[in-house]
Amino acid sequence: MKRVLFFLGLISAISVYSQPPVTATFEVDLSLYQGTYSTVEFYRGGQLYSMVNTISNTYEYTTTVPGFQASNYSYKFVVDGVTETFNGTESCVGIIASDTLRIINLNTTTPAIVCWESCNACVTAVLGCTDPTANNYDPTSNIDDGSCEYNITFFVDMTHVTDTYIMPEVNGDFNAWCGNCASMTDANNDSIWEIIIPLTTGSYIYKFSADDWNIEESLYEFDDCVSGNPPYINRTL
Repeated sequence: MKRVLFFLGLISAISVYSQPPVTATFEVDLSLYQGTYSTVEFYRGGQLYSMVNTISNTYEYTTTVPGFQASNYSYKFVVDGVTETFNGTESCVGIIASDTLRIINLNTTTPAIVCWESCNACVTAVLGCTDPTANNYDPTSNIDDGSCEYNITFFVDMTHVTDTYIMPEVNGDFNAWCGNCASMTDANNDSIWEIIIPLTTGSYIYKFSADDWNIEESLYEFDDCVSGNPPYINRTL
């Protein structure tokens, strides 16, 4: 009986290790990768292998996989020493020894070009505003280019202004200090003037004036809301 079991085990082992090897090419598309990069590598079993830049932002690595490893082949892509990150629920990944890796059956599936940190091909990059709350949200864009604009309301209380004026205005680096191009309104005549200006995310300097710079507010360099040095002291946003 022992000889029979040994013989059957030997046949099983020979069957497993006699499976033909599989040559596979793995490709990753970095066209949507955020930031610059210099080195792209293929990670497998604790080893890193250099990938070759073929077209545009696509890199590939070709290897021959032993037949007994082909049905459950695990790997990852690495950019500048940083591996891809997955949450473990993606269709193309699995968790092996606490590590989340891409897994593929090379006996039944030919590796396709995939996007970095995705199971699918990259969607053509469309630059634009990706924030649905922004004024200029573009639902067709998939890469935020920093162009999102948000309505910013400026208020100024003119109650205690003793100079004669007709129309207050906002001047800043966002409108090239243009004078009366951003005139304010006081719809309820309470001496609190306002204007809504769409701005992209960032830091700005500005000040209030009136009647195309006929008068302007005097700010002090030690105030919390200002920056600059005399005579160029402005509010900050």
